[in-house]
Amino acid sequence: MEVVAVDKSLYTQHVHQRAGLFHTADFAAFNAAKVEAVHYLLFKDSRFRLGLILGSSGTEARSPFSAPFGGFSPIQEEVKAAVVNDALHALEKWLSKHGYRKITMVLPALYYDGRFLTRMINGLFVSRYRSEQIDLNHHMELPANFDQNYPRMLQKNARKNLKNALKQDFRWQKLPLSEAKRAYEVIAVNRKVRQKPLRMSLEQVLETSERFSADFFVVEYQQTDVAAAIVFPVTARIVQVIYWGDNPSFSDRRPMNFLTYKLFEYYANQSIYLIDIGTSTENSVPNYGLCEFKESIGCSVSLKYTFSKEVSVCN
Repeated sequence: MEVVAVDKSLYTQHVHQRAGLFHTADFAAFNAAKVEAVHYLLFKDSRFRLGLILGSSGTEARSPFSAPFGGFSPIQEEVKAAVVNDALHALEKWLSKHGYRKITMVLPALYYDGRFLTRMINGLFVSRYRSEQIDLNHHMELPANFDQNYPRMLQKNARKNLKNALKQDFRWQKLPLSEAKRAYEVIAVNRKVRQKPLRMSLEQVLETSERFSADFFVVEYQQTDVAAAIVFPVTARIVQVIYWGDNPSFSDRRPMNFLTYKLFEYYANQSIYLIDIGTSTENSVPNYGLCEFKESIGCSVSLKYTFSKEVSVCN
């Protein structure tokens, strides 16, 4: 297996975008200023098999370097376990040759491509990568005939909370980019009260959203924004909630139950198949309340792995 370093244009020609936005050369190039160098790598034996985008700073390489997940992108429809193992061996030699001492990969949650990711996880384990994190990642698989079938997916407490929320004087809005600050400010309040980090600034959210067409939503109550969501497109049929939350001062009115119901309804009507709700853990430790909330509103849970390995540098 040979590692071929190419430019952004050639990488894009070879790597299908089946895995979505966060594996694209465009997304990496947009965030390139966050690392010292970006490497677009193709893995080839008799043909090109896999792609990988790495960001590097100092002696550490990461995939992703500014996204929820990264790792290898299959070029062929079916990538066998032996090919994955050969690619990992070739990658380690490439890293060693170029002076990198550590590689970290955050894989997508398993539902993105279960067959390939299962082989990837096995290959990383066999290649003696260390499992740094095993996170819980929730997702909503939107049912056909949403209005009829979604209520059946709710747990009893969530049905009760949604029933109460629908009685409130809530107003649901999809915002234009010019009003996106409204959604961000609700989420900023939520994170501040709950003492949770908000890793993207408003400027970063707006810049990324303008380039990659994010969606912004708010729930308004008596002319006050009380809940919000920021959602990015990942593939033609998958979106990811980057941030969501409510103003805790209004939590007793259940605006999050209203928000999630309207959000799911909106994307069901857009022919979206799946909504990635994101991780419910911090350094693998579950936020039990968050897990219970997501599962009560019909979400399923899957594993999301982070692997790393120390690399011996060639002299």
